[in-house]
Amino acid sequence: MRKLFSLFVALIATATLWAHDFEVDGIYYNFLNGNAVEVTYPNDDRWGTYGAPIDYPDYSGDVVIPDSVIYNGKTYQVTSIGNSAFYDSSLTSVTIGNNVTSIGQEAFHQCSALTLVIIGKSLTSIGANAFWGCSSLTKTNYTGDIASWCDIKFDGRHANPIFYSTNLYINNQEVTELVIPNNVTTIEDYTFGGMSSLTSLAISEGVTNIGTRAFEGCSSLSSVTLPNSLKNIGWGTFRNCTSLDSITIPSSVTDIGGDAFYDTGIYNNQSNWEKGVLYLNNCLVVAKYKLFGTYVVKDSTRIIAGEAFYSCENLNSVTIPNSVTHIGDAAFYECVSITSVSIGSGVTHIGYLVFSDCDSLKTIYCHAIFPPYVDERTFFDDERETNRYNVTLYVPDEAWIDYKVHDIWGEFENIVPMSTTSVENSHSQSPMTNCQKIFRNGQLIILRDGVEYNTVGVRL
Repeated sequence: MRKLFSLFVALIATATLWAHDFEVDGIYYNFLNGNAVEVTYPNDDRWGTYGAPIDYPDYSGDVVIPDSVIYNGKTYQVTSIGNSAFYDSSLTSVTIGNNVTSIGQEAFHQCSALTLVIIGKSLTSIGANAFWGCSSLTKTNYTGDIASWCDIKFDGRHANPIFYSTNLYINNQEVTELVIPNNVTTIEDYTFGGMSSLTSLAISEGVTNIGTRAFEGCSSLSSVTLPNSLKNIGWGTFRNCTSLDSITIPSSVTDIGGDAFYDTGIYNNQSNWEKGVLYLNNCLVVAKYKLFGTYVVKDSTRIIAGEAFYSCENLNSVTIPNSVTHIGDAAFYECVSITSVSIGSGVTHIGYLVFSDCDSLKTIYCHAIFPPYVDERTFFDDERETNRYNVTLYVPDEAWIDYKVHDIWGEFENIVPMSTTSVENSHSQSPMTNCQKIFRNGQLIILRDGVEYNTVGVRL
């Protein structure tokens, strides 16, 4: 029995000495489902696997990953590059075959000698830190087209080789004036980030979303045309585009992420700021953190961008006009001195963490007839889990019941019709808690402790 156990342990130790199932022409593979295989690293010794290392050579020089490979008389499609496959190797160039659809995380991590990457047209995703530390990379060449490049999902900035090469070639033609075709609907996160060779950008009609940091660090980008189909501009989309001096945001845009225009020519031009606040067209983009006292958002403003007033610690109150429809994520996050907010009647969306950690907030006047969209963390407070229990919410009389029965707005303990102090003259503790809804002759009635009230809080 002891001998069998020892043999079992020996077999396990031997099996973990290498990561590959087979090798062809100096490239190592693992079997996947069906006739698919994945490129992997030669052995596990780098991870300190138990047992004596096997002396397989590491990858170096120019590597070509084929579309398919023949092993034992059978043809396999090379469909992926595994996690850490070329980690810290001495590659100088890599050509990725047209059947590869995914590159795993850290696949080319710290390949500091890598100068050229040629990517096949079937690629759909690149994992986190796949090209981290590829400091010698000077050229990224893609064999597909711009539309398919826009569909690739990059898991962070270091997943995209452009971040290091600072350029993109499409079939060996360098892209400097970029036109996004009309068959693209979304430009994914990090798609063109770091592309300092890019000078102009025109996005055709049909694109509705631009992802996080999609054009971050495009330092030569000076001309941008956005389509009337566009709805969302992601977090940090044009961050560090230092040559971008102007842009027109279409009226179709409803959401602008935080830092979307940070460190652009627009941001850095002090003449664009109005009393510490930067507006673009009719969108409030960002306020300086030193803003203090009371602030009234300009009439005609449509959007307050995400993180616009982030950590404005000396802001005491803010008035949002009826023209605003969308308040972006974390717009007033950590405004620790703000005590009062007036929300205009046109607001339909209040994003994630908008009033989170506003420790001094006591009063909200929400003039919207229909309760705006909010989520569970819109009013989140780190220490108290939620600040809805400490705030008095004033709402339109005719909408009082809608707020009261709302899944999230209804969690405010103090919801008061604007035309009355409360049903029983209480600002500090509304008696309208633990209510029930009943209908009588088509009329909605609020029942509490056997007493009936109408929808504006008047006792019947």
